[in-house]
Amino acid sequence: AATMTATQSASGIVLNGSAITTTATGVLLTSRQQFMRYPVCGLMTRVRARSTLVANQVGELGFGFSATLSGTTAQVENGAHWRINSDGTIVPTLIYNSTEVTGTNIAGSISSSNFYDWFVFLEDDRATFVCTRSDTGAEISRQVLRQAITAPKLWNVTHVYSWLRCRNNTAP
Repeated sequence: AATMTATQSASGIVLNGSAITTTATGVLLTSRQQFMRYPVCGLMTRVRARSTLVANQVGELGFGFSATLSGTTAQVENGAHWRINSDGTIVPTLIYNSTEVTGTNIAGSISSSNFYDWFVFLEDDRATFVCTRSDTGAEISRQVLRQAITAPKLWNVTHVYSWLRCRNNTAP
């Protein structure tokens, strides 16, 4: 955490529990260990969450790897996660060697009062992103993003973290 405080209660984890609005602050929660990426063996992570970010905050849920783990660093070097952008858009994002491929914005289908299950299925050269309503199981979105054909199938990292991140892009 960089100034932000993550709080936990019976209802879940609040990433910015201190409601701090300072620029360049953030919090990053990762799995204790990294997950090994094997050829032809997929990884899957699921987060049950609501999107309640405020203006100028960015949130990410899924897989990621950066040489320097930080809640405030804007660029993720390698990853596959749902990103809630500071402009309110919610897009799946696949990142290889700091180059991003993004999917279709689903913000118009999401309500901040509902919980959703955010799935990321990471395979050799692609990731499948699924968002479903937690209460009904209704599928909101399913998108598949692929790396460029010239990129190595297993990226340039052998391990990734499962993570949740919230950062202030500018003062919200």
